[in-house]
Amino acid sequence: MNTYFEPINLNVWDMFSKVKSNEHIETFIATKEMNVEDFLLLYVESQKSEISSCVYAIARITTKVFIMKDSPDDYCNNRRTVRAHIYKISFNKPIIDNSICKQIFNQFRSVHRIRDLSKIEVVKPLL
Repeated sequence: MNTYFEPINLNVWDMFSKVKSNEHIETFIATKEMNVEDFLLLYVESQKSEISSCVYAIARITTKVFIMKDSPDDYCNNRRTVRAHIYKISFNKPIIDNSICKQIFNQFRSVHRIRDLSKIEVVKPLL
């Protein structure tokens, strides 16, 4: 089981208005290494002044990686994609603070596997 970093652009997909509960299933950009049961840390970049940059949700991958076709309005169209179940979301307070993110993540712009989760307390139960 692996954990991946997934940057979320609120201008493209406003997670806070689209996700209504912890039972939400959504498509995300994938890497070819992703597998069913892997985790995604959904990192929101601060495009809105009232939202600080940090992780606000955790999802678990529910499908194998596939190329999304025939969905021209979807951001994932013609890209490597997975579906994931958002099982933990915070609408007002980060799940993982940005200061911790900066210690762990070496990039913030693309989907990638996280190699060192030892500093992230909220993720330790997942390991």
